[in-house]
Amino acid sequence: MGSSELAGSGGVKPATGAEVTLRRLAESGLIAVATATMEGITEANGAFLRLVGYSEADLAAGPLDWRAMTPPEWAPADQAALAELQATGSCTPFRKEYWRKDGSRVPVEVGAVVLGWEPLCWAWFIRDALAEQQAEEAGQQAAELAALAAELSQAVTVAEVAQALAGWLRRAVGVKLAILVEADPRRPVLRYVNLHDVPDDVARQWTELDATHDSPAVRAWRSGKLVFFADPQTIDTEFPHFAAARMAAGTGSCLAVPLFSAGKVTGVLTVTWPEPRLLGPAQQQFLAAVAGYVAQALTWARQFEAEHAVAHQLQQAMIRPAGTADSRVEVNAVYRPATTDLEVGGDWYDVLTVTDECMALIVGDVVGHGISAASAMGQLRSALRGLVLAGLPPAAALEALDKFASIVPDAQFSSCVVAFLDARHESLTVSVAGHMPPLVIDNRGQASFFEDAQDPPLGFADAARKTTRLHFPVGSTIILYTDGLIERRGMPLDAGLERLAVTAAEQSGRGIGGLSDRLVRELVSESFHNDDVAVVCARLLSHGPARLTETVRAEPARIRALRRTFGDWLQAIGASGQARAELCIAVGEALTNCAEHAYAGTQPQSVTIEASASSDHVQVTIRDSGRWRPRSGDPARGQGLPLIRKLMDRVQVITGPAGTTIAAERSLGDKE
Repeated sequence: MGSSELAGSGGVKPATGAEVTLRRLAESGLIAVATATMEGITEANGAFLRLVGYSEADLAAGPLDWRAMTPPEWAPADQAALAELQATGSCTPFRKEYWRKDGSRVPVEVGAVVLGWEPLCWAWFIRDALAEQQAEEAGQQAAELAALAAELSQAVTVAEVAQALAGWLRRAVGVKLAILVEADPRRPVLRYVNLHDVPDDVARQWTELDATHDSPAVRAWRSGKLVFFADPQTIDTEFPHFAAARMAAGTGSCLAVPLFSAGKVTGVLTVTWPEPRLLGPAQQQFLAAVAGYVAQALTWARQFEAEHAVAHQLQQAMIRPAGTADSRVEVNAVYRPATTDLEVGGDWYDVLTVTDECMALIVGDVVGHGISAASAMGQLRSALRGLVLAGLPPAAALEALDKFASIVPDAQFSSCVVAFLDARHESLTVSVAGHMPPLVIDNRGQASFFEDAQDPPLGFADAARKTTRLHFPVGSTIILYTDGLIERRGMPLDAGLERLAVTAAEQSGRGIGGLSDRLVRELVSESFHNDDVAVVCARLLSHGPARLTETVRAEPARIRALRRTFGDWLQAIGASGQARAELCIAVGEALTNCAEHAYAGTQPQSVTIEASASSDHVQVTIRDSGRWRPRSGDPARGQGLPLIRKLMDRVQVITGPAGTTIAAERSLGDKE
């Protein structure tokens, strides 16, 4: 028998009607194929045997135990697939891993169909998913690197870089210790930047590392190459003089990566894990990339600590790019430092998601320039961010910030505006502390300044601050800004405000995208301006909720009402045409199936729908706690799931003792 044909152990054979198709697929060698029973895998083609590292002789000796080939964490997925197979005759392809004969793992995608019922026999169709998994891991690593970059961008001193890095490495990579050392250019020592994670009795012994004595960090520094030790035995063999310290620190494996600056090794990042660990080339490259980010962050931090000429980097690092995960609102913002002063300024902005229905737009300005202004700005911004995220409305948040500002040096006389944009109720709630009035452009393009809720600057409010709420219909735009956008020497303030209103009305008609940048380009000199500028623009695109969650009893009347609720939600988020119609049909079919099948012969219980929308997709999950009755012999019945699969882009059905879950996704574009 050729290696591409089905090899067998003499077990159950496929049903005659499927045998030809199955063998042709197996013989093609394009996909791994195996037939199995509850006893084990009875037949397999060469592609499957190569995938899992077994031979035809292994299979000929008796059925291969597919349960034993599955790592424990994937056993529930196998059981769910088996339950679906017994209930429907096939199972939705799902991802899992196999243990190869040599003990290594291989990621696969598995689907199955029933070949015979008495006894139960099915065919597995297995696709090697290693390349996809590697691509997914690369994407995840890119996202983690982006998160690290964001955290490091907030660290402006060497100590803050070390602290941010250590926290990120614990969360993202699972390390026990993360230690930074930097080379002393005057003598052969490596000085410790941080020892926060090292036990006190070990840290007391180390203030610097003699570079004439071999160690993982010294070896990485001297060679300029990454070094890795996978287990404690190897570490103790290579560096016996560090055995006691390794044991005290609880190190099971260790990696040291050189840090480069201007082509020279200036330090080393050492990370350890508490257990022996294997790191493949991709993981080592990932940690080398981390070291690159760290080296850059350390360079910037050292420059900041050495001179004020790079202070604007501090300002930029403290202001995050604007953005929102809420597809109903589009936000863009810009910060531009003054061109006539190398010192940092006190302008800032923030965009925060407060609840599923509400976001906070904030712009503030600390009087003055320099490190003191930047310090006050950073403290006010962080404090206000915490107050808003803690649930305080605009006026209450500013009242609490008043008390804080009164004790922060250089924070008094600072101004700020806080606006809560409630997309669901199409409203703005605004409180202003001595700041420029927000500009609102309605959905007809008419511009007007928000003159209400004006109160004194921070630190001087003797009474409760005012809040004003106004209607903010879909299509409206709000613009928050600092005085650098409008104030010009020799020009009255009213003239600057009028110029802003005219320009904003004109520019907003061209769309919200890049509106902040366009306003700055139109109103601020590119080559000379003596004040910082911060601008935040937000436009309400849809008032519908970004999420829908409803639970009802699985009764026909309530299911019909729930279908209408889902349709209304689709309309509210802007879904229309073919996408809305097909989503309504698919979800309606799934809900009806729950009512008809999940609680057949029993008292109806609940059914839950959860739906969420992004800018171009809708995801829906429907859950019940019943047990679906077997498919009837009526050919007109049992077409619900195929219909749902046809209408949706992706569908997953999970059944078990706790009930059935249908998870589906569809784009908001029309299908061809």
